[in-house]
Amino acid sequence: MTSTTQPDSLATGSGTDIPTHDELIERARALRPFLIERQEETELNTFPTEEVQQAFIDNGFYKVLTPKRYGGYQMNAWSFLRLAIELARANPSAAWCYTLGHSHVYSAAAFFSPEAQDELFSAPDGYFVAAFFAFPRGEARRVDGGYIINGVYPYGSGSPYSNHYMGVVPAPAGSPHGPEGSHLSFVAKREDFTVGDDWGNILGMRGSGSGTVTIKDAFVPDHWILPNSYTALGAVDGSTPGAIYHGDSTYAMPQLAFASTYPPALVIGMGFGALDAYEEVIKKKAPERIPGITDPAILNAKVKAEVAEYQRAFGLASMEIEAGEALMKSVCDELAEMGAEGSVDPERNLKLTCRTGYSGRLVWNAVNEHLWRTGGSSQALNSARMQRYFRDIATWYTAPGNGHRDSVAQMYGQTRLFGPPAPPEA
Repeated sequence: MTSTTQPDSLATGSGTDIPTHDELIERARALRPFLIERQEETELNTFPTEEVQQAFIDNGFYKVLTPKRYGGYQMNAWSFLRLAIELARANPSAAWCYTLGHSHVYSAAAFFSPEAQDELFSAPDGYFVAAFFAFPRGEARRVDGGYIINGVYPYGSGSPYSNHYMGVVPAPAGSPHGPEGSHLSFVAKREDFTVGDDWGNILGMRGSGSGTVTIKDAFVPDHWILPNSYTALGAVDGSTPGAIYHGDSTYAMPQLAFASTYPPALVIGMGFGALDAYEEVIKKKAPERIPGITDPAILNAKVKAEVAEYQRAFGLASMEIEAGEALMKSVCDELAEMGAEGSVDPERNLKLTCRTGYSGRLVWNAVNEHLWRTGGSSQALNSARMQRYFRDIATWYTAPGNGHRDSVAQMYGQTRLFGPPAPPEA
């Protein structure tokens, strides 16, 4: 196979010019052949190779959400998610590793103090990237000026290239950040955690770099601690430290709804990738002809693309995937409104979380019901791109944190019908 190298003409991210939305997406689109060729290699490696990582750096992808103050592009949620869609269309695992790492730039830039941000964004790599696990784990011990944190955190997507780690730990007795057992969000330095070689033995997302992160005796200063779980973060008194510091209401979006966007956005990209693979197959393969079963109307068809059944499947899948993308764009538009308003309205938060999950659900149906079902058994071979997209989307569909869960819809329905539940008594 002829190796496809990164297009030099589009490796422009290291410069100081900030691309437009369209220019950013064109950079990713130009990398599509390069990334498709490395799908299998990424899975076997269990995370993107340094060649792929360097392409992402050179094209400025680690600057998209980074504030301009720190040399970033300071772009909005839709530019980031549209980039994720384009990358996942070409290489789902590499896109997942990048997106889940870079997405937490938002948390750092929105909710931490200027003092903390100046430190976090001064990483030697020239950018901040952090794996994250949303559920509280480990233990924290109070010491002078901060905490000593120990813990084991699975599913560290993006961890191979992370220079920080963001997690949640129960507060110890005597914590000035909250009562004992409440959730504290923290950031740990790269030298304070290790990434296990324990990823890849899974149906899909085998190359997403989601190994277990172990934190040992990490000193975390008080100003790298937030007194809430990350998912509970949002504007206070109409803004956030980051929105004020950077003069941009993008950094006042509610964390819960924004965090629900990037996994389904990646799934939308995978859906487009599956559609590409399906189109390629049906334009090349002849339809099966089984005596006594095959519709006489297709006897003269040279390729499957000439047959109504495959045209119908392609059309229906296209509309469902595009509908998912349109839903995601609508979420980004409303997130921008909530940021500008400094809104933390729980009903809107849950509504947008449901909407992002439903966008992914539409893609699952498009791929499973239309493309996978009619693609033929050859698409289940390990060598078939369709199999990889199917496995990756199916793996996303099992994750408990995704907004397609009926429990999220139930919470939204309850809140809309009766208002948000009263906070628990202290």
